[in-house]
Amino acid sequence: MESRPARFNPPGRSDISFIIAIQKAPSGAQQDSLLLQIQAPNSVQWIGIGHGSHMAGAAMFVAYASSAVDVIVSPREATGHIPPEYDANNPVSILLGTGIANGTITANFECKNCLDVHGGTINATDSTSNWIWAYKNGPPLASGKLSASIAYHDAFGRVLVDLSRAQSVSDFRSEDGSFTNARPLDDSSTPQLQILSAMAIAHGCLMAVAFVVLFPIFALLVPLSSFISMPVTTVHAPLQGLALATAVAGFGLGLKMWLEGNSEPAAHPIIGIIVVASLALIQPTFGWFQHRHFRRNGTKSPFAFGHRWLGRSMLALGAINGGLGFWWVGSDTGALRKGMIAYAVVAGVVGLMYIIVHLWIRTGIATLLGDVQGARANEASNGLSKRESGSQSADSDERVKLQYD
Repeated sequence: MESRPARFNPPGRSDISFIIAIQKAPSGAQQDSLLLQIQAPNSVQWIGIGHGSHMAGAAMFVAYASSAVDVIVSPREATGHIPPEYDANNPVSILLGTGIANGTITANFECKNCLDVHGGTINATDSTSNWIWAYKNGPPLASGKLSASIAYHDAFGRVLVDLSRAQSVSDFRSEDGSFTNARPLDDSSTPQLQILSAMAIAHGCLMAVAFVVLFPIFALLVPLSSFISMPVTTVHAPLQGLALATAVAGFGLGLKMWLEGNSEPAAHPIIGIIVVASLALIQPTFGWFQHRHFRRNGTKSPFAFGHRWLGRSMLALGAINGGLGFWWVGSDTGALRKGMIAYAVVAGVVGLMYIIVHLWIRTGIATLLGDVQGARANEASNGLSKRESGSQSADSDERVKLQYD
């Protein structure tokens, strides 16, 4: 292959193209540099290219419309399967020809600090240089901010570029053709994208159902047993086990995406690990020890309070972490924003109902205790056996107190 700029298209998108070239500086000039061009129809909301074999750690350049005729090129650092964040330490120079014309977005730019000889990570003589690309269809962002929020991509892929042949002495124009000095690593991004999207949706749904629906409803069974006859240990524990299994399944999918995406540590996955580990290991242990203590002594132990408040705190933290998950993957635009709003509304309503039911139960128990104590006084005034009246009333009193969570 002759030395000329590398050019490639995403599978099935001949209207989108990427061009990469190493501009060799003439003798006596300052330095070589990396030249790039991105072209896409204006129906694309944003489009990006990055150096790296996967998202985590990739140095990316994202182009999007800032107005009807202008284009922003934002250098970004990717940390995993989430939208990359603006990187002010990797500036680019915008070149002539950048803009929007005839329904086509064109971004021509130069990065002088990207090559390894100038402190960057790109080797200009690498014949198998790893690159990634991604784009999102939709209305223009119309933002002039380099740090504008972008939604999750619709398609992505990887290519190998022969930079040793992707040379240009003056510009990065390439002859027409789908691929020049580049070859795709994936035939199509569609299967990967479908699998990843399905995993992300399943993860979100499982965790939302567990923390917003199952855990709070099943937790109310303990205090409700003061009014509804039910064997708490054979109802509450198995149902919470079902909720925990749901959470663990969702957690497993999330952990898989996080590890396979080589994502950097972030608040959402770390909090998720803490919450699920606490509920899976510590919470049932507290419950079991309290159950044994109650069977032996008929009273509450410190394990009861630990079980109650650890559960409540992890439930609240897990629900909050669900919102952080939406924020982490970029919920400022598109369907994710609607999903986050719906999640927040449902979680807020369930949380409010949880508090109201607890207050109602507490009020009902206070009334019930008053009735028990009143019955004890009436029995005593009627001259009933002190042993019978006192023992029965005390048992009822203690049972109500112990059953309240």
